[in-house]
Amino acid sequence: MAASSCRMRRVAMFFRQVHALLLKNLSFQRRSAKANTAIAVFPALLCVLLVAIEGMVDHELDRPPFRCDCACVHRDGRLHGDGVRHATLHEHAAAQLRGAGTAEVAGTGAGVGQT
Repeated sequence: MAASSCRMRRVAMFFRQVHALLLKNLSFQRRSAKANTAIAVFPALLCVLLVAIEGMVDHELDRPPFRCDCACVHRDGRLHGDGVRHATLHEHAAAQLRGAGTAEVAGTGAGVGQT
């Protein structure tokens, strides 16, 4: 019975120490409320900033100087890149070698084999 009593005292002493440490940490956390708030808000602020930058970049790349001038066609539930327009004759010839389908030369409206 004495061994059991000694063991229970140790367990009680351990939990008292844990409780005291928790109270001590809680008082430290209350003192540094501004720092804790900053630690919690900073990652959310970075996420909002990254989303805003992504939106600005997407908007800028969707403008005419950067926009892809391709017209993809849906047939039979599949996407085909039949209407690709190329900037130069060299790009047009390279696309034909890759099998890009019927391509037009930009600005001329001429299809494959037409002049």
